[in-house]
Amino acid sequence: MTTGILLEHDVDAPIVAVPAPALLAPAFIAAARDMIGVPFVLGGRDAAHEIDCAGLVVFAAASVGADCPRLMARRERVRQWWPALPPPHARLDLEADLLASLDADLERVPLNAARVGDILLLRFPANFVGASWYHLAIATARADRKWGVIHADPYPPKLVCERPIVHWSGTKIQSPIGSWDRCVERVYRLRE
Repeated sequence: MTTGILLEHDVDAPIVAVPAPALLAPAFIAAARDMIGVPFVLGGRDAAHEIDCAGLVVFAAASVGADCPRLMARRERVRQWWPALPPPHARLDLEADLLASLDADLERVPLNAARVGDILLLRFPANFVGASWYHLAIATARADRKWGVIHADPYPPKLVCERPIVHWSGTKIQSPIGSWDRCVERVYRLRE
């Protein structure tokens, strides 16, 4: 029986199913898919009405019995800046807090060990505000057995959605939607 899927960085080849310890992955992905269409709001922690990328992970994890208390608690620290962007010193504090929260709540795995159901910490490149920033996405396998991600998209239409990955090389992934070109900085897995 296969319970997880090993990351094949060649997205043109089908994902290879292998036995894996990620027993929670199918239910975790199903819970995330149940939130598709929920509006994106930075700091959002209401799975029915507003959610951000960390909130998506928190609620999908909770649905399979995994607790992410540090990620849940970040809401107020993030919301104090919404809709304005924080000044540079506050951005660094928020990023350090996000990394500490992820390390406390989840199991970090090597980049080359990523599997479907893992949480990808992505670095968005500098954008119109001139600053790069972190984003979380959940790795999925599409019906064609190619890679995809579920995430709370901060760009229009600003909803939780599932996107295909058309290219994954080393730490860089690309999606055909807009200029979706992100660097995978870390990979996390729910603690089982």
